[in-house]
Amino acid sequence: MYARVGSGQNQSGSSDDAVRRIQENVVPVLKQQKGFKKLYALFDRESGRIYSINFWESEADLNAFVQSETQAQLQAKMRELGGGQMTWGNFEVIVEA
Repeated sequence: MYARVGSGQNQSGSSDDAVRRIQENVVPVLKQQKGFKKLYALFDRESGRIYSINFWESEADLNAFVQSETQAQLQAKMRELGGGQMTWGNFEVIVEA
């Protein structure tokens, strides 16, 4: 299993807005992607930082999504809605408990 981990600054100022944006715009898109398994979105209310961890069945599935036009469009949409620029890293999951 592989994970994509991202962090960014919420620009809307409201955790409720961040939750709505993710549920309405991110979750449906990810659920349609080959190999997508799960998403965790985390929000630090004090700093406004938002973190995303999404899991993929294989490295090939993760890489296909990262390089897709769908991913680029999703990032642009989230920035447009106040999600800010996210910084991402891809990782192999080596322990799951």
